[in-house]
Amino acid sequence: MIAIKRILGFLFLITVATAQAETFQIGHITYQTIGGDSVEIIKCSHKQANNLDLSKPIEYNGKNYQLVSIGESAFEDCDNIFKITTPSTLKRIGHKAFYGCKVLYEITLKEGLESIAPEAFHFCSGLHTISIPGTVKEIGDGAFWRTWSLKDIKVHPSNSEYIDNAGVLFTRTNSRIVAYPAGRNNPTYSLPSNTTCIGTGAFAHCKDLTSIYLPNGLTEIRRYAFEGCKNITTITIPKSVETIEDGVFMDCLKLRAITLPTKMQSIGDHAFDNCQSLGTITVPHGVKRIGDYAFFDCIAMRSINLPKTLENIGDFCFGNCFGMKAIYLTNTKPIKIGDETFPEDLYNNATLYVKYYAVDAFRHTEVWTNFKFIYSEPTSHRPYGLNY
Repeated sequence: MIAIKRILGFLFLITVATAQAETFQIGHITYQTIGGDSVEIIKCSHKQANNLDLSKPIEYNGKNYQLVSIGESAFEDCDNIFKITTPSTLKRIGHKAFYGCKVLYEITLKEGLESIAPEAFHFCSGLHTISIPGTVKEIGDGAFWRTWSLKDIKVHPSNSEYIDNAGVLFTRTNSRIVAYPAGRNNPTYSLPSNTTCIGTGAFAHCKDLTSIYLPNGLTEIRRYAFEGCKNITTITIPKSVETIEDGVFMDCLKLRAITLPTKMQSIGDHAFDNCQSLGTITVPHGVKRIGDYAFFDCIAMRSINLPKTLENIGDFCFGNCFGMKAIYLTNTKPIKIGDETFPEDLYNNATLYVKYYAVDAFRHTEVWTNFKFIYSEPTSHRPYGLNY
């Protein structure tokens, strides 16, 4: 009974709070009250003027309000806003708040701002520079993802959580790179020796990067970290990295060779999707899963070495890999794969090499039996240095 009363009381409080919230519109902007005299922007019409000054007084029904939050997707796809000025009362910029504001060139963030949510400026392709106030304590993953024109990120020296390292955004101790400005034209970059994490989309669409040095202490590479770095040709992943997350090297069109660490355990969805120059790759012993579309559209791939630790290969993993000629798989027993893991042409034209005593099993196992050519692995081929 006590528990029921507590739940009912909680629901009552929620109902009261919701009832107290009021929505109103001034010009092209819709606000919602957040108790007292505070408001959040929840929506903006696409007809908003080119220059937007959010620091102006907000008055409605004879009452003055302070802007404390810009809500989730509030300005999404408002692609005619060129410049924005925010007030010192602003505390929070929400998830995808300015997503797709393609002509946004300049935004002034004032001291008092505390958090920038994930993907807040995602697809702000016209943004050239941004300054992070000293009061900001949290910047979410991919906050500046696909800001293709961004050349410089500045952080106020008083900020206790973040720094700019020559215009590149890091956490205070350099342990995580948050964003490398995609609009820079530098061909090479070396991460600090104490960097352990590459944040979501940190180097996404850095089209002029041809090579990057990753320190030995690196342990984590998050989603889409190097997506669209179309001029990177080779990269060595430090041995301390265990997982390549989703889309990390997606659309790296000129990536020809990559060295994967021996501690690696999984390769995420779309990890090498559309790496059109990637030729031969050896997946290290220890990897258990290769995700959906992981090597999709790797049209130059001719062979791949898969480890005996592999337990799962995702759907469409090798879709459109029509140039594949050889697959070397050291599993003693066929693993379960989807009907669409390999394209039909691959079943007809590529040769699957397995251990001599596993040939019969693969020839009689669902899906694997689709391979027209299943042979015992050549004795001269020892991709893992094993004696068998």
